[in-house]
Amino acid sequence: MKSYMNPEFYMSSMQNIPSGDLASITNTMQRAMSVLLITNQIATESMQSLLKKNSEIIQNNVNTILNTTKEAATSKDFKQASECHQKCLKSIYETSMDNAKELASIAYEFSTKILEAAN
Repeated sequence: MKSYMNPEFYMSSMQNIPSGDLASITNTMQRAMSVLLITNQIATESMQSLLKKNSEIIQNNVNTILNTTKEAATSKDFKQASECHQKCLKSIYETSMDNAKELASIAYEFSTKILEAAN
């Protein structure tokens, strides 16, 4: 039994291994890494954009709630305060639908960019 610990036997066995085109393998690996880098950059931009938009949405909703709460607190009767809260909820619901569409649009845009970069 011959051992691969023997350098002469190891080198002679290496001669039987077919050689590959290292340049094409290297080019393929470089292209794959380039595509991975580009798609990761686009995905990072996408997440940053979505997080920024989401924080704007939250800030607007908080401001709406605060303004409505102030308005309801200064109202004289319960009915007027209740109407203020209902108006607030309706406003938040309506803007939430528009915001969801906008967030979906941003996600779709960046998904398209990622697919284009990968191809």
